Amino acid sequence: MLQVLPPRIANLIAAGEVVQRPASVVKELMENAIDAGATRVSVEISDAGKTLIRVTDDGCGMSAADARLAFERHATSKIAEAEDLNAITTYGFRGEALPSIAAVSDLTLRTRRVDDELGSETRFSGSEFVSQEPIEAPVGTCLSVRNLFYNVPARRKFLKSDASEFRAITQEFCRVALAYPELSFKLIHNGKDIYQLSHCNNRKLRIREIAGKEISQNIMEVSVDTPLLRVQGFVGTPEESRKSQPHQYLFLNGRYFQSRYLFKAIAKAYEKIIPSDHVPVYFLYLECDPASVDINIHPAKIEVKFENEAQIFELIHAAVRETVGKNAFGPSIDFDTEGAPEIPVFDYRRPVGPPKIDYDPLFNPFEEESTGRLRRGESTAALQPNREFEMPSSQSLYSSRLNETQVLEPQSLEGPAVQGYAPLFRDEYVEQRPLLQVHGKYLITTMKSGILLIDVQRAQERIFYERYRDALAQRKAMTQETLFPQPVTVDPLTLSLLADQAERLLQMGFDIRPFGDDTVVIYAYPEGFPVSIQDGKRLVDEVVCLLEQPEETWLEPVAALCASCRTQSLNPAEAQFLVDALFACAEPNFSPRGKRCMTLVTMDELAKLL
Repeated sequence: MLQVLPPRIANLIAAGEVVQRPASVVKELMENAIDAGATRVSVEISDAGKTLIRVTDDGCGMSAADARLAFERHATSKIAEAEDLNAITTYGFRGEALPSIAAVSDLTLRTRRVDDELGSETRFSGSEFVSQEPIEAPVGTCLSVRNLFYNVPARRKFLKSDASEFRAITQEFCRVALAYPELSFKLIHNGKDIYQLSHCNNRKLRIREIAGKEISQNIMEVSVDTPLLRVQGFVGTPEESRKSQPHQYLFLNGRYFQSRYLFKAIAKAYEKIIPSDHVPVYFLYLECDPASVDINIHPAKIEVKFENEAQIFELIHAAVRETVGKNAFGPSIDFDTEGAPEIPVFDYRRPVGPPKIDYDPLFNPFEEESTGRLRRGESTAALQPNREFEMPSSQSLYSSRLNETQVLEPQSLEGPAVQGYAPLFRDEYVEQRPLLQVHGKYLITTMKSGILLIDVQRAQERIFYERYRDALAQRKAMTQETLFPQPVTVDPLTLSLLADQAERLLQMGFDIRPFGDDTVVIYAYPEGFPVSIQDGKRLVDEVVCLLEQPEETWLEPVAALCASCRTQSLNPAEAQFLVDALFACAEPNFSPRGKRCMTLVTMDELAKLL
């Protein structure tokens, strides 16, 4: 039997669409404040919004009657006719935010207009009107949302940790603040000031306040004006590209939106300029006729539909490509030299003599044995079969660089180190055979039935993967300390993520701790972590990229990172050690990503190739 749902149940259903988490409330209330003509907006939250969300503005305020009516479904002052939907230039028009928020919280609205002597305080709890009374209040509006989802236990139960929810709130706050640099914004969490953004007429200054000084110094201005679309803003230099995606912003007529389609247009402009696994930084502000775009295709209005999508794609791609082509490879000038050390000026008029060379005239390098082979007894101690399996550090494992192709003395694999394992080809390989190394990427050895080819990188991934897996099972952190602690400046989004995942980072082998309001310090990283990305900025970017992935999948990319220094050749002992370690793995045939670590080319297959 059909029946009409009671208003309380209908409001809860609507709330599920509009209020997904505390960040949804922050977004809706900040947008309402801007629509009210506010010049200052303050956001105060407690316990990542679970206990309190308070948004205060100095806008036009409301009368007591409007304050009461605002909690009715579809109440709005912006739409009177159907045609008005094609000319929306403000944020709030659906009229569902306040009733949806009130349906899942205890809500208090205090407001006063400039011409009213007294304001009003209106209270709701779980969609139920509680009271309304006159009060003294400043001009503007203050909305306090307490005990979010108190009457929807299932929704509250599935909220993430405070750090994760706070990170989402910060993202929404930054999106609104970047869209309106002419307004002042403040974000307070648990009584601590997170952002204090003064009004400015320069978007680049606002980007610097949000994303940091380093990014603001490495962005290039974009400015294109056509009858179809106006594009302004900034894109990052190729050097500023990164694996994680913390600073990618698109705005349309003052509203943040997301578009995979337009992201491809931007990324296409960086093809062959940045690594394939990196993404560019961008802050782009688009303006077009509101009638040519539909912004009501998503409940949270973060997706849009353009009337001329193909033309928009090409226009944005061309604008970004032109900017990158003109500016990406030019020298950057930084006029912020406060505190910089003085650099002595070289006097070219002074004669400079040739450098003195100190050498031993009795030394003859040709008297030394240099065959590229393993000397007899050289690796006896390192390759004892009864030793406990332990991989060397990255410094020792890849310290030597040999010729691109070399023959390596064989070492026996017999003994307890390989007992209990049954990898492919093991029975044949245990016979002593020479190892041939090709370009530091492959190891080749002969077998009775053909040639065995081993992929060095995949073999390293398998070895590191099983080491990390075993360490996790034994709850042992595999870390190596940095020579000196490395401070890295980060934005609040990254800081909150690293603080939230501190325990998980230790399990991964990273010791990264917050230090101050915008700084973290790197004290350690996993054993075998490649030196090429131990630079603080790159290391933090790699860690953020890992943490953004599901927890059950982070082991594979860490193993891949630790194996990424495969470009250096192995000396004979290292190559043999790699083979020993691979055949001692529980699953030596495949890398963690499911690709083969080794393959056998049979004699018949060889005959077909010749």
